[in-house]
Amino acid sequence: MIYIKSDLKRAFQIKRVCAGGLGVTFAMFFSIYRMTDVTSVYRAYVDAIYFIPFMLSMTFCAIPFGGSVNEDVEHKFLNMLLLRESTIKYVVSKVIVMYISAIVTMMVGVLIFAILIHCKVPWEEAMFTEDAMLNILGGSTHGVVYFIIHSVFMGLLAANLSILSAVFSLFWPNKLLQISMPFLLYYLLIYYSGELFPGLPQLNIQFMFNPSYDTWNNEKMSFLFPLIFSGFVAIVMGICMYKQLRRKYGK
Repeated sequence: MIYIKSDLKRAFQIKRVCAGGLGVTFAMFFSIYRMTDVTSVYRAYVDAIYFIPFMLSMTFCAIPFGGSVNEDVEHKFLNMLLLRESTIKYVVSKVIVMYISAIVTMMVGVLIFAILIHCKVPWEEAMFTEDAMLNILGGSTHGVVYFIIHSVFMGLLAANLSILSAVFSLFWPNKLLQISMPFLLYYLLIYYSGELFPGLPQLNIQFMFNPSYDTWNNEKMSFLFPLIFSGFVAIVMGICMYKQLRRKYGK
């Protein structure tokens, strides 16, 4: 708990969360800046997350805490931290706080985007669309409810990418690589998961973490699977981080 409390204070500095959240908002506006007909917040959001600029949001979600391990190594804090507590506690704390900070940052960015768009257009218009999340909500976004749920799922993906980047930084400690890694990983995962599993949307990252898709033809399974998958990835990456820290520092 000492590690987690300390890391939460470190991650949730106002300037870091604001920078990350506003970065996500910027990425979404950049995605739709050429759109001439924005008829609703729903339509703007759905269009924004499918354009390439939205991939930048994964990097912005790593701003609050994604580079923490790299910073500890660079500023020679890691040895001191590992002397105070065990390596496993250090890793668990980092993984948990990366999760929380990435989800909160994505949520902040999406909500700012949705509220700003709502200043000019309604939450949704009359439409006929296949959207699993809208079906669950009874055909309405219920104001910000739809976007909160969506941002949590996208935040799970951002958290996984942030943890992956942290693990890679232990092997290749490069600040520029650390900053760009979530964006690059997201691009590669979308491209290769689509290429490798063209008939399996359940294994396509772009669909898996988007609750608008009923990828399993079962709403409960489509919601539970990304949570289970994200947790599994976090555990595997946590183990990799632990082993690399033990290998390098022997603690």
